[in-house]
Amino acid sequence: GDVATGQLAEPEIVRSLPHGHVAAVLGSMHALGFPALLATKGSRNRDLCMALIAARILRPGSKLATAAGYASSTATDTLASVLGIEDVDVDELYGALDWLHGMQRHIEEKLARRHLGERCLVLYDLTSTWLEGRTCPLGKLGYSRDGKKGKLQIEFGVITDEVGRPV
Repeated sequence: GDVATGQLAEPEIVRSLPHGHVAAVLGSMHALGFPALLATKGSRNRDLCMALIAARILRPGSKLATAAGYASSTATDTLASVLGIEDVDVDELYGALDWLHGMQRHIEEKLARRHLGERCLVLYDLTSTWLEGRTCPLGKLGYSRDGKKGKLQIEFGVITDEVGRPV
């Protein structure tokens, strides 16, 4: 701008990243106590898992595409900069998922303490599905509710609290 005349130069917008949807998702995650649910103490892995979960809500994609969306030069929103993870690569994201798997039991216990009281009602449902092939380590021969005799079956269930929230 010209200081002598008091005129300011028009600002030049070099890059603009959307932020509102990021603020809404991260704000909701914080309001639900999500960071402390993953791990009581803050850590790089906790931040990466928060980012992975938020990215799954905001823009589902592969881990490679997600990592590209975090890089400063290719970011699609402010998620990575807000969480301070712009420098992450796909291998570190997979490492964070391994960390999350190791935290599963602790997370389940925290959820049970949060949502299940002493002698409260829980609902449980069990189902199964059949699959083709013979290499899935989860599949076992057994009774098929679908009438598919001789097919491997996978049984799975869900426990919910009295209002239907998965526990």
